[in-house]
Amino acid sequence: MPINSKYQIVKPNPEDLLESVRSFGYSLETAIADLIDNSISAKSTIVKIDFVYRRDNSYVRIYDNGIGMTEEVLFDAMRLGSNNPNKIRDKEDLGRFGLGMKTASFSQCKRLTVITKNTNSWFKRVVIVTGK
Repeated sequence: MPINSKYQIVKPNPEDLLESVRSFGYSLETAIADLIDNSISAKSTIVKIDFVYRRDNSYVRIYDNGIGMTEEVLFDAMRLGSNNPNKIRDKEDLGRFGLGMKTASFSQCKRLTVITKNTNSWFKRVVIVTGK
């Protein structure tokens, strides 16, 4: 569309957007709390957190006994803004915008791996933020 048109579609630059998301101001504690909200929304009764220090390969693992996700739901969960705040949702659901898991994770790291089990199938998705 020409610049002098009445309207233009402006697509975000994905790498710049993810770098901006990394600057939302989470502390490690608030990032972990935001991730635990997902466990609560998944009806978990047990949430465990491992802090593993391995110099440059350190990580935090949060796992729970929640209801899990289908492959389609997991794929959508890895998308920034995967939830419309205006849509009707379960009153127990703590997520509103579809940003928490990603913004909390990327505020602390450059790689997010989610593994989920739904019925008898396991699904895994990895998102890696490049850059600084």
